[in-house]
Amino acid sequence: MNPPADSIVALKFGKTNGSVFMRTTVFAPPGSNVLKAGAEALTPRQINLRIDGYDIDETQPVRHVEKLSLTLDAGSNLMKCTKRVELYARGAPTPFATVVYEGHLSQLSDGRQQDLAREVLDSGSVPQATIDESRPAFAPP
Repeated sequence: MNPPADSIVALKFGKTNGSVFMRTTVFAPPGSNVLKAGAEALTPRQINLRIDGYDIDETQPVRHVEKLSLTLDAGSNLMKCTKRVELYARGAPTPFATVVYEGHLSQLSDGRQQDLAREVLDSGSVPQATIDESRPAFAPP
């Protein structure tokens, strides 16, 4: 198995009506079914996303679990990102393959966002789910 060298993740963060929010769209090949997608804000500086699905184009369907952990480092003001992808054979309790991607998120120019969007769509991936998470904004006492 040869996993891709990188993984594209696009997230939108914002604030509206006193709440902060994060939104992302889950893209996957047409032969994949996203069964569950969600997010959980653990602290004001950490959020976890999880996507569960099946790749049905394979001879034997493969269950995949993607876990994305985002942590804001207050000292450097950088958003650390760790994405872990686990692949399971049907009915198996443990993954037969695991890939981990690590890096830092950064803002992209409009041109770079368009380039990445085109790359995702050119790969044949289609939008399959949207993850929204919001919490009341932190207000110091």
